Formats: sequence, structure tokens, C-alpha cells
Amino acid sequence: MSDFDDWHFALNYWYLPEDEGDSDSFDAWCASRGLEFSKLQDWRIDGRNYQEARRRIERSWTRLLGVDRNAGFGGDWSKRTLQATFWELKRDQVLSHELFMPRADATGR
Repeated sequence: MSDFDDWHFALNYWYLPEDEGDSDSFDAWCASRGLEFSKLQDWRIDGRNYQEARRRIERSWTRLLGVDRNAGFGGDWSKRTLQATFWELKRDQVLSHELFMPRADATGR
């Protein structure tokens, strides 16, 4: 299980913080080394600090899996969009099913 919105951090090569403080710490760490956020995705730019920042970003993605991440940072879990991903689901593995009805969005759809 994971949060749908959190996947955008990996898709966009962003750091996925544990909480607000972790986000601020990563930003400060980057700033103290003169790293520009927009250049972290530019693989032509190399150097020890950029390599370390990229390692930190990629390690942060381990937080994608599991819904035990700090709910205070991303909001109340009951109001977030959860998803499950798996390689294969066989019919004999399904114990039950029910019709999913999505919540209406702000437009009423």
C-alpha cells in the first residue's frame, strides 16, 4: 500500500521527506552546499555534493511503500488516495471483492 500522491516524488525525482522538519533539513543541506534543486535532475552536472544529494533523494523513496508514514505531513490518511501495486493477482487469490465508488471531487464528479 502506498499514497498515490507520494509517487510523484519519485516520478519527478524529488526528495520525499518524513515530515516538515525533514523537508526543511534537506533544503538547508542542499543550500549549504550550493546545490540548485533544478540541477539535481541534470545528470550532466556531476560532483560529490550532487551525487550525495541524489543518493539521499533515492533513499527517501523507501518511504513510498507502506502507509505508516507521518500522516501529519501529508494529511489525514482517511482523506488521502491509497493504492496497491503488485506484479500479479490470480483469481484464486481473491477472497472477496466489492464495487469501488470514488468520492466526488471539488467539481462534484
